[in-house]
Amino acid sequence: MIRKNLFVALAFLVCSAAANAQTSGTCGNGVNWEVTGVAPDYTLTISWDGAGTGEMTDFPNNPSVPFYAYRNDLTTLIIEEGITHIGIITFSGCSNLTGNLVIPNSVLSIGGMAFSGCSGFTGTLIIPNSVASIGDDAFQGCSGFTELIIGNLVNSIGNSAFFYCSGLQKIISLATSPPTVGTGYYNSFQGVPTTIPVYVPCGSLSNYQTTWSSTGFTNYNCGNLNYLLTVFSNDYSLGDASYSFTNPAVLYATPKPSGIFTQWSDGNTDNPRTVTLTSDSTFTAIFVANITDSLLQKIMDYELQITGLENDTALCNNNVLALLEQIDNLETDTAALNLQIAGLENDLDDCELDKILLQALLYACQSSLDSCLNGLTGTKSLQSPPMFRVYPNPVSSNGILNIENETLQAGDKIEIYDMSGKLLSINYASGTETAIKIGALPSGTYLLRLAGQRGVKFEVR
Repeated sequence: MIRKNLFVALAFLVCSAAANAQTSGTCGNGVNWEVTGVAPDYTLTISWDGAGTGEMTDFPNNPSVPFYAYRNDLTTLIIEEGITHIGIITFSGCSNLTGNLVIPNSVLSIGGMAFSGCSGFTGTLIIPNSVASIGDDAFQGCSGFTELIIGNLVNSIGNSAFFYCSGLQKIISLATSPPTVGTGYYNSFQGVPTTIPVYVPCGSLSNYQTTWSSTGFTNYNCGNLNYLLTVFSNDYSLGDASYSFTNPAVLYATPKPSGIFTQWSDGNTDNPRTVTLTSDSTFTAIFVANITDSLLQKIMDYELQITGLENDTALCNNNVLALLEQIDNLETDTAALNLQIAGLENDLDDCELDKILLQALLYACQSSLDSCLNGLTGTKSLQSPPMFRVYPNPVSSNGILNIENETLQAGDKIEIYDMSGKLLSINYASGTETAIKIGALPSGTYLLRLAGQRGVKFEVR
């Protein structure tokens, strides 16, 4: 039994030795760890070497975790596919980790106290359909999660597993047979509001009410969702995304006053949108900044025209305007100007025109838009900023990707996204020529971005 007081005693110890600690090593059977970045913004990556079982070590206490010295400065955690077991205490007390916690579909079990005290995680916690068991105190004190989705193969939820995950507003369990839970003092959901909606498969409602009676939940609902559905917003400051617990499911994109919904990640523009699920699915609602009519008129006065790119601009126009809004003192009395971007007609990634425009403008002007354009007439031809080179492309899984860019500086972030916009990994440049390990990515197309610059696609085969 893992007790709550163990977490209190160990989770928040301060480690001053991070500066002298090793930055990589092993932490299981075929499992490697690596810390990159600079304090207090370290990224921890857990990867599988492709040969071992992928089981992480069950550690006896916090100091035995090999990356323990970095614990207080870790802000990003990446667990790659191939990991099959998340070890006991592994990430306990890493309270500065932020954003969504992504547990890969290869994970079969989550050890006790694995993420206890990781209060900085937010959004939806998804326990994949591959997971069978969740250990005691596994997510104790993870108060930042707002939604919990429990996969359909989970059969046991340990004592105090979600102890005081007080930010939860909804729980969805896909398992037709209710997972066993802790009772009494070790109630798996102690400290979680008992009135939040708990969605379970239709036909299993009465079994959940009996098996989970110790949880105190009072607001059970039945739904018909046989597959794992995940819905994100590309920018939660601009809008939220949600869905109905049914199949067919209804997806909702809800803009905030600062945002406008443009499409879903697969190009569909319906809102609400009905989808029939035949497999586990992920959708991202794409929002752009809302532009005021007065600013729109100011931009139109400049008669922005892009030669040869007419068919690529519709989706991105609002992003262009949002970025131009950040330029001070945009005036209406500047002479009309046709802006032409040379040489980019065949070199556009999806919806990247907005950043190309702004970068080209500022690269040519070197200052504010007004100081550059004021008094000009006719046509000004702008070249894009220096592009970067990525090779080999395609690259093999677990291979090395080389990046060359004359403006790249040591410590600059290098991010890899999938084509739905999900961040997969963060690396840091060593200089204008940098080599990064891409990890065990499945075959497909990915987007690599450098800090402050547009992205470039690359293939994994």
